Amino acid sequence: MAAIPELDKHLAEVARILWAVPKPQVWLQVGACVRITPDGRTSTQSYKLVGAAGAAVEGWSVPDAAADAMYDHFKRCWKQSATTSKPWYEATLHVRPDGQFSVDFAYRDHYLEGDIMRE
Repeated sequence: MAAIPELDKHLAEVARILWAVPKPQVWLQVGACVRITPDGRTSTQSYKLVGAAGAAVEGWSVPDAAADAMYDHFKRCWKQSATTSKPWYEATLHVRPDGQFSVDFAYRDHYLEGDIMRE
């Protein structure tokens, strides 16, 4: 089952890149979310930093190079999942200051064109 180690490798790289993105000195969690349509042709990305007060930090953003690198790893995970099962629609990865991370995958049975932009 080479698929699981391959997924783990790419998700860990997303976590590493996200953890390394410049952030305020004190933060609670940083997250990356990517949605990819079932045909793989359309995608969206979003990022969120939760500051020390527990609220999203306004004005914080991920540099383009880091976003591109994370997307590349997410897309590889998506392609890998398509070879073993139904590909996921949404992946959300959260990283804590200690470097630990978790990932949630969402799947969809029904998809209408444009759904990705409405959510």
